[in-house]
Amino acid sequence: MLLVHNAADSSSRFSRYLRELLLLEGFMAIEEIDAAELPARLAQSPGETILLARMSLPSATTDALVSHLHQGGRLIALQPDQLLLKRLGCVPAFAAIRKGMMTFAGSDLLAGLPLDPVQVVVPTVRWSAPVDAATLATLVDVDDAATQTAAISHLRVGAGDAVLIGFDLAKAVIRLRFGDPQQDDLYVRSNDAILRPHELLIGTLDPRQLRIAQTDILTALLGRLVETFDPQPRIWHYPDPGQRSALIQTSDDDWSTIDRSEPLPGVLKQNTAGRPFYLARNSNGTPAPLARWEQDGPTFSVHPAADSEATHGPMPEEPQSLWVPEMVRKNVERHRAQYGRDVKTIRNHAIRWAHYLEVPRIHAELGVRAEANYFCVPPFPVGFLCGSGRPAPFVEETGEIIDHYQIPSAWTEEVLLHPTHSASMNWMVGKAQNETNAIIQRATQRYHTPVTVNSHPVSFATYSQPLIEDNWRQARELNVPIIGADEWMDWADARRALTLVREGNQWVLQVGRAVPSMTMLIPVASGETDKTEQIWGRNYAAIRLTNLIPGERRIVSGDRLGASA
Repeated sequence: MLLVHNAADSSSRFSRYLRELLLLEGFMAIEEIDAAELPARLAQSPGETILLARMSLPSATTDALVSHLHQGGRLIALQPDQLLLKRLGCVPAFAAIRKGMMTFAGSDLLAGLPLDPVQVVVPTVRWSAPVDAATLATLVDVDDAATQTAAISHLRVGAGDAVLIGFDLAKAVIRLRFGDPQQDDLYVRSNDAILRPHELLIGTLDPRQLRIAQTDILTALLGRLVETFDPQPRIWHYPDPGQRSALIQTSDDDWSTIDRSEPLPGVLKQNTAGRPFYLARNSNGTPAPLARWEQDGPTFSVHPAADSEATHGPMPEEPQSLWVPEMVRKNVERHRAQYGRDVKTIRNHAIRWAHYLEVPRIHAELGVRAEANYFCVPPFPVGFLCGSGRPAPFVEETGEIIDHYQIPSAWTEEVLLHPTHSASMNWMVGKAQNETNAIIQRATQRYHTPVTVNSHPVSFATYSQPLIEDNWRQARELNVPIIGADEWMDWADARRALTLVREGNQWVLQVGRAVPSMTMLIPVASGETDKTEQIWGRNYAAIRLTNLIPGERRIVSGDRLGASA
């Protein structure tokens, strides 16, 4: 798989995020070059699969690319320019749909994927494809239902194949995950005068789409195209081959008393569940009970809050964006000094935010691996707020990747059940159980994505235990492990540090960090091996490896693994 960037084209600036999406889908063998190098590379590598990010190409490069296709090469092109469209026999409309709803056609190429309708919140260029082209997806303008276009077309070009995606898929995922930067520090719909990151998504995310893991569908689509045109091993999302989701439990301390904190660790132990407790300044959770609770699995991180909140004093008069950055820095440093524990994942008290990306930048600077502040709050009460449950890195508007991960949170009890909270839906317990368990079920059976849930100790002790324990029951019935966010990020970091390198007819797995357990999926024909797992309509030889050590190399051959190299 050859991923092509274009350093000279500012419209191509999000191309680096395509690598992150491929890694998220488990493709660890990614070669990257600049468009200036493409003609020479194509001359040397007939039949190679090219992933072309959004960019404009000179005619000589376009002609070389089309010639490559005629000779049996494969192309996946995002928001193709007019010249490439013409060379492939399409007729550009010289028009675009700014925002649309994409629906998928039945096709062998995409068969088995969870193809629910997906919002495309970035412009999609329009074209007329040749009569023998297959339309894989159609886009309808959300502002004018009479206007529609082929959003994804599959063309046979000589001996090769081309799939044209009419929009910048990387940017589409970024906007659905992180929101609109033009709403930086803008109160769009605040329930209580607190600025939260979900407001960045108001006007972008249709609340009716909360039950659909939209960005997971887009990345699964990309993954299907890659594995079809360039079959290769991939690393499964979870350590075990049969695992299809994970319930990631978190708990915001919010100054709960010790007696009200006690029930959670005990019940967690019964459910073999880890959970990070996010501790605020002046928390009642002192080192003594923490040490006792940690013996049963929970970990403890920081819950940054304003100094005045810790003493129940008045909040700062200054705009939130002026003091939240310093609040985060001070609280992380204090937590490390007070408790002698690192900060791997984090959530701010009241999920306060500042600017579009300033908080993630600070987290990365402080060495924090992930945050859980993108949190369902009305008008998004419960569901896949960012279209996914998977961790993904933040990205600057320049396209530079921030080494800090977003873990979207699907619900918290005070939004669903609390009788007086300003953002509460004030549902009955039964309704909350039905709504949340349906998300766990869809995450597991349809999207294979994790679900992150929050429960406060005081809330669990007073009103939310029936909801949270029913969520755990649902997870157990679906064989979904209940784990903590710190443990989840350990796995995500270890998985991302794995690489695959093609050496002749073999693949070599290279280990960057210790991996207790992982699963490699190798595409196979049905019935080819007795270890077959079927995932989204495709069959894979599922090879589970354990106790991998940094620097280790494993040879992959066919559907078998050789000894360490």
